[in-house]
Amino acid sequence: MDGPTCYRVGFIDEKGNFQGNPLTLSVEDVQRVVFADISFTIMGETTGVLLPCPSAGLAEDILDQMFVDERLRGRALDEVITEALDLSMNEASQHMIANLTQLRDRILSSLANVEAELAHHRAMQSEQDTENRGPEFIEGRSKNDIQ
Repeated sequence: MDGPTCYRVGFIDEKGNFQGNPLTLSVEDVQRVVFADISFTIMGETTGVLLPCPSAGLAEDILDQMFVDERLRGRALDEVITEALDLSMNEASQHMIANLTQLRDRILSSLANVEAELAHHRAMQSEQDTENRGPEFIEGRSKNDIQ
């Protein structure tokens, strides 16, 4: 197990010594208190990587550091789907048909959204390429050919 096995809490004097008897708390108790008010959500990157993301309860600098330290690691969408399929292979067939149909419909809807976004960005790129050619190109000919 990474990290501490327990925490000692209490009052510490200027020299760093505990005053009185410190209280020892289990990791589970501390985590229960710390994470009680933090809700998590999933954030997706355009590369198809899904990231866990605390939606509230953490200071922005702590959240940023968690991403830098890779404590909030992402998983590729296809890996998540493969794992879900592996975990569900012993489900009843009728139930699985309904679930797989729903999964397929969601994937097809997502794929349609990705295709629309690709078309949009390709059109924008094409416009930028046309604008960047400048006045020296007119209908496939250079300015020198037109004299």
